[in-house]
Amino acid sequence: YLSVLRDLLEKKKKTIRAKDKYEQKRKLIRYALGKGFEMEDIGNSINKCED
Repeated sequence: YLSVLRDLLEKKKKTIRAKDKYEQKRKLIRYALGKGFEMEDIGNSINKCED
């Protein structure tokens, strides 16, 4: 479940155009929420992707 989420976020991150990291993170969160993932899992996955 989490590996699928991370893969989706990594792919989406390459296609997102954002002014700054805050906007990029917000767009990734909206995208993942729309796919049905939970906010807690999304936040953890985004933080791991940034490391």
